[in-house]
Amino acid sequence: MKNNQKLGIYEKSFVIALCCSISCTLIALIVVGFNNGVLEQIAPVLRKERITNTVNTNSIQTTEKETIKATAKIKVTSTPSPTPTVVPTKKPTPLPIPTLPPLPSVAPDDGKNKKPVPTLPPILDKIIENAMTPTPTPAASTQTASTSTSHPTPTKKPTPKPTAKPNKPKPMTGTGSYQSRYNNAVSQGIIKNPRKAHLTRTLGVFKGPSGRETYYNLKMDDVIETMRRKGFSEKKYPYWVRDDGVKMLGNYVIVAANLKIRPKGTIIETSLGTAIVCDTGGFVKKYPKGLDIAVNW
Repeated sequence: MKNNQKLGIYEKSFVIALCCSISCTLIALIVVGFNNGVLEQIAPVLRKERITNTVNTNSIQTTEKETIKATAKIKVTSTPSPTPTVVPTKKPTPLPIPTLPPLPSVAPDDGKNKKPVPTLPPILDKIIENAMTPTPTPAASTQTASTSTSHPTPTKKPTPKPTAKPNKPKPMTGTGSYQSRYNNAVSQGIIKNPRKAHLTRTLGVFKGPSGRETYYNLKMDDVIETMRRKGFSEKKYPYWVRDDGVKMLGNYVIVAANLKIRPKGTIIETSLGTAIVCDTGGFVKKYPKGLDIAVNW
């Protein structure tokens, strides 16, 4: 049974291969026959195109030859352009210089010849005067121009003038306590008493009669020593503290100010009474007219 099955498989494969080969040969015969028919139809068309191409190439070659001959004729018949002639420029003839007549000779005066001396004509006098007068040199004009166009000199800012009163401080007089002697000076009109509205500890800053007012509390040893060297003696200008806590030098309130406009010893009015400048501080850079009053608050 197995051998019979194998034989059936081989027979089938053989039949299939035979059918494939027959179909391929048929297809090849059909293609060859088709190509022969197409070539027979196309051949005359290709021959016509070859003939037209050869005719066109011949016509192009003849036209090129004709154009070359025409250009050669044009070159032969063309005449050269004339060269431009240069006209020579005439040099300017110099103007003739007029010659002046010679001056007449003057005979020496021996006392006998009383003939008048000939004078020069007025035109020659003017020519001589113009020649003798010096002409301004251009250097001077350039110097003036340079000085006029020089850089402007920087203007110095004017220094502020002292705004303090010119009156001199008056020493403390009388006997008794410093406060009583101060009150006597106020009653006599030598100094002014504190105003109703004045600088206080709670306010801190106040606009007084001479500028912005503030207060500070520091030791006054160095300040008092410098004032002593300036002539403010301890007898006439004692250092003491008022009842309201303001530090005093004699009858005057101690303040710090701008020494450029209010030097030491200047008398100035404040909201806390008449004061004397004894010190300064860094606040003057921002507030040049400001005052800093010495207190023990």
